[in-house]
Amino acid sequence: PALQRDTVAAIGAALGIGYGAMVGACLARLRAETGIEAVIVTGGAAMPLLGRELPRSSYRPSLVVEGMELLARGS
Repeated sequence: PALQRDTVAAIGAALGIGYGAMVGACLARLRAETGIEAVIVTGGAAMPLLGRELPRSSYRPSLVVEGMELLARGS
């Protein structure tokens, strides 16, 4: 819930409620300013924070690990 009674809980609520909207607004502005539509989101919990704004194929939670694997294979 948005109404919290201490600082720690209020910060947690703000992150839970506002973070996804903030990132979504930043993406929308970047798209408008640059014309770039393709976005890849990385990080384990990014997709739930952004909701359904991005296609599932744009969510790569293990992108860094995939890159490390390519490096290890010598690609």
